[in-house]
Amino acid sequence: MELDLEMPTGPTQDLLFTGFDNLDFNSNLDWLLETTSSENLQWESSLFDARGFPDGGTFQHHNLSAAQMISLSCTDHSYEPTNAGKKDAASRSEDPFGGLLIPQPQATRSYGDPWPLETPRPPQRHITLPALGTTAQSTVPTDRYYHLKPTSDETCYALQRCIHLPFDHNVLQSLNLEYFPSKEKLDHCIDLYFAHFSPTLAIIHLPTFDPAEDLVVTLAVTCIGACYTEFDGAQAFSTTLSDLIRRLLVFMAEHDHRFVRTRSYLTTRLLQGVHGYCSGSPRLFELSESCRSGLLHHAKCMGIFSLESSQATPSVTSSLDERWRSYIRQETIRRLGWAIYKYDTSVAYLHNNRPFLSCGDMKLKLPGSDDHWQAETAEAWASLHPWSRNMPSTVQLRPLLKSLFDGTAISFEKIQEEDHLSIIILTLLRKLWTLKENRSDPTIDITIQSNYEHERLALLQTIDQMIAPIPNIPDTHTRPEMERLVHRTQLVHVAHLYGAGDLMNLIFPYLRDDTEAEQISIRMEQWAKEDTKRTREVAFHSSQLIGLVRRYPSQMPLQSFIIFHAGVVLACMSTLLPQIDATLRGPSLQLDELGVIPTSGPSRHMDWIDTGGSDKPSLFGIPSLCCPKGRQQVLNQTASLLNRQKSWGMAHSLAKVITSLSTRPVAKKRKT
Repeated sequence: MELDLEMPTGPTQDLLFTGFDNLDFNSNLDWLLETTSSENLQWESSLFDARGFPDGGTFQHHNLSAAQMISLSCTDHSYEPTNAGKKDAASRSEDPFGGLLIPQPQATRSYGDPWPLETPRPPQRHITLPALGTTAQSTVPTDRYYHLKPTSDETCYALQRCIHLPFDHNVLQSLNLEYFPSKEKLDHCIDLYFAHFSPTLAIIHLPTFDPAEDLVVTLAVTCIGACYTEFDGAQAFSTTLSDLIRRLLVFMAEHDHRFVRTRSYLTTRLLQGVHGYCSGSPRLFELSESCRSGLLHHAKCMGIFSLESSQATPSVTSSLDERWRSYIRQETIRRLGWAIYKYDTSVAYLHNNRPFLSCGDMKLKLPGSDDHWQAETAEAWASLHPWSRNMPSTVQLRPLLKSLFDGTAISFEKIQEEDHLSIIILTLLRKLWTLKENRSDPTIDITIQSNYEHERLALLQTIDQMIAPIPNIPDTHTRPEMERLVHRTQLVHVAHLYGAGDLMNLIFPYLRDDTEAEQISIRMEQWAKEDTKRTREVAFHSSQLIGLVRRYPSQMPLQSFIIFHAGVVLACMSTLLPQIDATLRGPSLQLDELGVIPTSGPSRHMDWIDTGGSDKPSLFGIPSLCCPKGRQQVLNQTASLLNRQKSWGMAHSLAKVITSLSTRPVAKKRKT
């Protein structure tokens, strides 16, 4: 049941003109997604079991392997394993759950007497996994980005058994896997996952990845990789598979609560969460947000954010391969912890919502170097630190952050790892969001004596130092490196949107266009009059975001939200800035011109932000921003950029919101 979190009717003048800060209202984003008749989740969803257990659990490395799933089929004649499958199962003697009993499929039992409710037995529900591609697309591209261990027939069979397991114990529903992808298609999806998604969330070690080792993770990887294929029905397949994986996780957690304390569970739940936010499915979007707290809870119970002291260090007499394997285990845990932190922190700027983790929770060292992580062999890994047999060292976040503000700040050019800079920006951006939240707290002046404006400017000045001069970057950078530099610069510009007072608290209520729309429009007018320089600054940074996306497009999972926010904010600024007649001649200032660094000294753009001047703000393809036609052109360009995001269904839903906004009349226009 969905709760309709509406603002109370008839707000007072104090509520209207002091801020619109009901964050629970703003975080209800279900309206962004339109449920259509083609929704693929055509069955009732099971409840996610988020029960806490007093024992706390311990960190385990157990996986759900292909051998384990093949062994489950011994009493199910519809999934009789081949001789090769039995041989493969016998060859894997490890017990992935440390001796835990796995329930065997049982014969259908009676549903029970419905008395005294006297309700009829629920009808049988048949669920079919959609096909990945049509019959004409049976040929799978043979080109590969990476040389990965191929999926065997036994692993393909075990994956089917894996997602079928919850239905073996469900007499009300059945699952049809007739169209389950071939092993060639599975390999193609896994390859695309590592090529397009993994660089943004590197938590699975590519050189040692084995699709048969951890079936739950393999399914999650396939689910995301399918979004990057050109097969027809890829999104329908991915959406349905995602819900089947969710059912499997719930089933395993209910069978044995220790499963939620495994790396396999956390990795899969994290990938499921990112996919749910970006898939465009209303159901998966809702689950991703509602289950975020559960993911953080289980991660904390495992102690994954403070495991540095408990990790065993290999002895100096260990072989090179043993030291490399030990590094992979430790680095995987560390990267998983930071990935969960980034996932949680990202909701602050993606959905204007409250993160659950704080910087103080993170006692892990920062992730190691990408060069060490990507080394394909133990010899290649050791060659990166030939002067030492010890594990590669890294730094912690909290001392690094303190050094940025205590007068001993290190030069950002000395921070070599892009992942470190990304984590720093996200942390400072989260701090900006917290300042914004505290500002709306009526007791903040009583409990904490702080200068909001001073702290805001200090944070933004520090964040500005991490902007990358994109057009002037040498050609020696690879495309993945450029994508990460662009993303880092995008976060810098996004920080200025969230550092602009109540702006982002007003955007989502403004977009909903409900009974509060008129009051929100008045409040936005007041926001613009409070600080005209701030309005111009927001217009500049949102224009820079549009320019970065247009010139350096990518299919990163969260790119759609950045495009959406930039376009909506810029469209609002076009009406809040003083209106200019588009036919008037005068100097034009292109706000989306890349390479403008706020910290690099005076420029026409900085002069316009400070004083306004006589320059006419414009963008590429938009001669005049501050006029009704300019607003419409901004929305058209934003919708076009969203429609180019082919991999993620959320872009299509956000484009619909942009289109509806373009047809809405502007409430108020001001001319100079």
